[in-house]
Amino acid sequence: MALDLASRLTMTSVTARALPQSAACPYCGQPITARKLDEIRDRIRAKEAAQLKALEQRLRAELATANRAEAARLATRASELAAREQALAERAKALEVAARARYDEGYRKARVEAARIQQQLQKQVDDLKRRLEHKTADELGAVPEEDLVEVLRRAYPDDAIERVPRGTAGADVLHEVRHRGQPCGRIVYESKNVRQFLTSFLDRARGYRARYDTPYVVLATTAFPAGERDFCVRDGVILVHPGKVTYVVEVLRTALIALAGAAAAGEERATKGARLLAYVASDEFKERLRGVLAAVDDLRSLQAEERKRHERTWGLQEEAHRAIEKFTGRIQVRVGALVEGREPGE
Repeated sequence: MALDLASRLTMTSVTARALPQSAACPYCGQPITARKLDEIRDRIRAKEAAQLKALEQRLRAELATANRAEAARLATRASELAAREQALAERAKALEVAARARYDEGYRKARVEAARIQQQLQKQVDDLKRRLEHKTADELGAVPEEDLVEVLRRAYPDDAIERVPRGTAGADVLHEVRHRGQPCGRIVYESKNVRQFLTSFLDRARGYRARYDTPYVVLATTAFPAGERDFCVRDGVILVHPGKVTYVVEVLRTALIALAGAAAAGEERATKGARLLAYVASDEFKERLRGVLAAVDDLRSLQAEERKRHERTWGLQEEAHRAIEKFTGRIQVRVGALVEGREPGE
């Protein structure tokens, strides 16, 4: 309607310019004066301006309402996202705390287990040293001249120890550790009484692990790799001097009995066995065993010196006994002569 009025006003304006003295009314079409036409035009313009202003205000109000609704929606969404982010952050923190707690607990258990094993092995070493202190000079004597089987059987009479017949492919000695009649594990021995160590000894000894299903392979040898003596570990094979083999075997045997007593089997037994071999191969065990072997050598020297002193004392005592017998015999001769009423020598 506003457009129609504007068109009609335009036409009237044109007509009014053409006919300055009179014009047609835009509402009814009747002739009117130009002045009257201008008044009508002004009223129309004022009315249109008012309508446009009202329309603008209404549009502005609608736009403001829509903006407020959108802002409220966006604020609600932002609040939801912030709450979700906070929840995710709290969950991540809780997971981190739980994971750290599990890690700390696992680390603590591992350290406790390591300390327990260390304490057990130290106890075994200390017990071994105490047992060595009570051994006689014969028991501490050099072993290379004795048969390895007899040494092991004398040290562990309850175990099953057998010598592999000569000419039979395989290790030299098989040692089944037993506790209260029950088998606990196997130790395999290869004996080498040589002047020079060869790497082929290790190659052969390593093959015994799979052949006899045991990780515990001992090479009793009189020769060692360069820079080593009495004891070392190469490629998981334990090298020890024949005269000191029982001191290492004592540790292995105690560990096998402990594993059997703990009912360790499968992967657990293999894991603990690997840890035992790793400890035996460590510098710490090597240093402590060297302390034991040094103490054994010192004890042997002391006992040898003590035996020499005893032999000297026994010799002096024997001379004293002969002197006593000599002078006692002379007294008896003199007494017998006096009793018989004769002079000695008659």
